[in-house]
Amino acid sequence: MEFSDVLLYNFFEDSTVKNEWRVVLNGFGLKGNELRYASVCSELKFLYVGITRARNNLWIWDTSPWGDPMKVSIEAYNGILLIFEQRFWESRGLITIKEPGDPIPQLARQPCSLFRRSSTHWNATETSTAADWENTGYKLFGRKNYQQAVICFDRAGKQLLCEISRCFHLRQRAQSLKAGSAQRKSAFLNVADHFIQCAGEDHDQSQKCYLRAGECYAESGNDLKASDAFCNAKDFTNGALCAQKAGKFDRAADIVENHPVDGDVRSKIMDACCEHFLRQKAFK
Repeated sequence: MEFSDVLLYNFFEDSTVKNEWRVVLNGFGLKGNELRYASVCSELKFLYVGITRARNNLWIWDTSPWGDPMKVSIEAYNGILLIFEQRFWESRGLITIKEPGDPIPQLARQPCSLFRRSSTHWNATETSTAADWENTGYKLFGRKNYQQAVICFDRAGKQLLCEISRCFHLRQRAQSLKAGSAQRKSAFLNVADHFIQCAGEDHDQSQKCYLRAGECYAESGNDLKASDAFCNAKDFTNGALCAQKAGKFDRAADIVENHPVDGDVRSKIMDACCEHFLRQKAFK
């Protein structure tokens, strides 16, 4: 999809990347450092998409100083990196720099990205409503762009959705860590604690938050907390399994006896509990 005019409004101001933009001045030193500069790589992809949607004109309106490194032209010629100052663009008539108070050309009077149409014309001054931000947040969340969804829900004033999106973003980062590593387990434990905080407010998403918390506690190796979270989510089958795995056979038996648990799992857990109690001479 292309537009005659594309307006990138406060892209750098709203970006989660700040000083890291300076890495583009280091000869695109991203190669081999993708994990270290993962956030920059992600934002560069968003920037590329925005820039390439413009058919005629690209407008960049930004109040942040973080985008200054991007004003430098960087080109590669036969594998040799060339860095040019901002005047390189101006001398070739590729860009026009406008300061506050300078006159600016009129936008094309047809649909353009990030603009809203009023009853008779396209209005470049109308701001997005809270509902717009919320709807965009849902779309980004559905695409697993959780970090951007956080920003949208925050702008919409939906703090619970903002925090839930943050939890999913943290989980996404934890999943990228090396399997079995202490760092990964610690990250999942942190994510689980965040999900528990979100669930504790007693809302229509509480059960799902407890369920995600249980999964994250299990990933972290904390099976007892995982059992508690699963039971709060009314997933008693996983609650009983995690209790058994944690060596809490009394709790596993209690869950099986008093809550709905899948048939096969119920039988296996009861057999394991009976064997454990016999060994402990605690069978009644």
